[in-house]
Amino acid sequence: MVVRIRTGKSIRGALSYNERKVAKNEAELIMASGFSCNVNELGFSEKLRRFQVLNERNPWVKTNTLHLSLNFPPEEVISNENMQMIALSYMERIGFGRQPFLVYRHLDANHPHIHIVTTTIQNTGRGISLHNIGKKRSEPARKAIEFNFGLITAETRKHGQTVVPSAIELLPAKYGKEETKHAITNIVGDAIRSYKFTSLAEFNIILRQMNIIADRGIKGSRMYQTGGLVYCLLDNRGYRIGQAIKASEIYGSPTLATLELKFAANAVKKAAAKIYVEKAVRSILTRSTKSSQFVEHLRNRNIRLHFDQDRLGVIQAVYFVDHRNKATYTNQELGIGLNEFYKLRASTFQSRSSFKKAETGRSSTEQDHSIFEFGANAKYALINTLLRPELGSQGGSGLIPKKKKKRRKGPSL
Repeated sequence: MVVRIRTGKSIRGALSYNERKVAKNEAELIMASGFSCNVNELGFSEKLRRFQVLNERNPWVKTNTLHLSLNFPPEEVISNENMQMIALSYMERIGFGRQPFLVYRHLDANHPHIHIVTTTIQNTGRGISLHNIGKKRSEPARKAIEFNFGLITAETRKHGQTVVPSAIELLPAKYGKEETKHAITNIVGDAIRSYKFTSLAEFNIILRQMNIIADRGIKGSRMYQTGGLVYCLLDNRGYRIGQAIKASEIYGSPTLATLELKFAANAVKKAAAKIYVEKAVRSILTRSTKSSQFVEHLRNRNIRLHFDQDRLGVIQAVYFVDHRNKATYTNQELGIGLNEFYKLRASTFQSRSSFKKAETGRSSTEQDHSIFEFGANAKYALINTLLRPELGSQGGSGLIPKKKKKRRKGPSL
């Protein structure tokens, strides 16, 4: 069993997330503890009010929401009745047995899992401490439940098998496929919890792979000066699409101030995992004779490339996104200068004219174009097919392109 613990300031956001799943037939409410009537007869407002009454008894406690998910291996067969007993046992063991809580069984993945929503404020108005809840209360509860219910233990699973698919590992967000705010909330929340980033630029590199951008606005604008932040969906070409969503309106409030609080802590965590990426990149760079080999070998190590370019398409830095250790590093952080990529570039370099010939008829297998094109030739590099076009990735530059409106042509004379 794998437990995910999310804390927040919006009980409405946690409840809305699960209720939307129910409305889409992707989840079902299987249990309501601490409600004095049949919860199936209650609407959203009544369910929300039950939690809000408690939260209002202590408005000074800002982190008043606990949103849990209990995940089980795909081969585990668990009935709703057993899920209810597991939820009751878990909540009792972590000190929330007397709190009102709702249990939703989600049906949108290939493994059994439930979500539990509750408040940290008690009837007395005192808050239940969440300090180190994962290590001190959740872990002992998980082990006891696995033993008592005869479940597959997390320790006996092979490495990587107990990892629950996260939003960042699923398909990128697509405009029109689901509600914009809902898609952004899922992916942004998962990226913040899972990845180690030390700047808004690094955070955006992670989000760009999922067709999302966090934008501070143009430098000098009011939003930029006040530390504002909005999230936008991107299409496959890197253009903004749909309505921008304010960070304060997203569940968990991933504002710029919230992100900046994580930078220092993430820097320490990143340093511990850097040696794996550095060794992998250097080893692969040495063994690769073609740029395509370099990219493929990195992918086999679950590492992705990302290029930071200026307006002219000149590469300023190469980023390596390590999806195994959930961190992002620049070539400078790994101690690898851009000049070291010239060696690989030289071994596969083709003239610009040859590249144009390939565009007009020859297949990609007939010619291996270097992904490391610099200067005036940068726009002809293979990065245009591997990655979406970049116009800077600092998140606050205001350089994310917008679609141009087509001009109506007047009548011909």
